Amino acid sequence: MPGQSELDTLGRCWLRQVLTPATLARLDMCYSGFGEAGARISDLAPFNAPEIRQALHWMRPDPFATRAVAFNKAEGRNWSLPWHQDRVIAVKEKLETPLARNWSCKGGVWHCEPQDAVLGRMLFVRLYLDDVSEQTGGMQMALGSHKRGVLKKKEVQALAAGCNQETEQARRGDMLVMDMLLVHRSLPAQSQQPRRVIRADYANSALPAPLAWAAEG
Repeated sequence: MPGQSELDTLGRCWLRQVLTPATLARLDMCYSGFGEAGARISDLAPFNAPEIRQALHWMRPDPFATRAVAFNKAEGRNWSLPWHQDRVIAVKEKLETPLARNWSCKGGVWHCEPQDAVLGRMLFVRLYLDDVSEQTGGMQMALGSHKRGVLKKKEVQALAAGCNQETEQARRGDMLVMDMLLVHRSLPAQSQQPRRVIRADYANSALPAPLAWAAEG
C-alpha cells in the first residue's frame, strides 16, 4: 500500500503534489492570517476533498477529518516548540469518563487525551499552502520515535537525540502524513517568507462511547 511501509517504519510518509488547484484555492480561503499559536478551522469540508481522502485511504480506509489548525510563520509571527508529541483530540463535549484525561478548551472546543488505541488509529497530516524548509521554520521529526508509544515529557528529549532527524522540505500542494505519536519540534523561521501550513487530524471510526468527535456537530 502506498506510504504504509514508510509510515510504519519511520512514522511519516510524504505525498507530493497531491492537492489539486481547486482544493488549494479552498484552503487559501480558509486561511486568514492566523497568529502564533495557530487558529482552529471550524469548516472541515475542504479537508475531506476527494484527492485527500483517496491518498489517505491506503493507510486508513475511509478517513475523515476530525479537526484542523492553521499556522503561519512570517514577520511578527515567529516561534519555536521543543520536542513533543501531540496527543489531544477535539471532542463534542467534556464528559467524566475514564476514556479521556487532560481536558482543555481551545477556541471554544473541548480537547482531551484519549486512550492510546484511539491515537493508534489516527493520522496527523500537514497540508502545505506555501513552500517550507528549515529556513522558513520547517518542523523537525525524530524518525521512528512513534514506535515507543506514549512518552513522558522527560523521555522525549533523550529519545529524539538518539533518532535520525528530518526537517520538512515541502512545496505548495504537498502533504505529509505522520503517526500521531511521532516526536517532533518546530524550528524558528530564519526568513520573512510566509510559511502557511494547516495541520489536520484524521480518523476512520467513531470514538468509544460516551465520547464523540467535535466534527460530528
